[in-house]
Amino acid sequence: MVYSLALWHRFCCWLTGQYLEVHAVSLIGPAMLNLTDYRFHFECPIQFKIG
Repeated sequence: MVYSLALWHRFCCWLTGQYLEVHAVSLIGPAMLNLTDYRFHFECPIQFKIG
């Protein structure tokens, strides 16, 4: 999931020709214990919501 989110973000940045700042990442599901990959790709708060 994290890689597809990062890919879409980078694609949109390329498409617009500028960096698009991410203010928050919200995901549906239980919170993950290891957020290293998410924090590497997104330098913003990461929220998990139970759907």
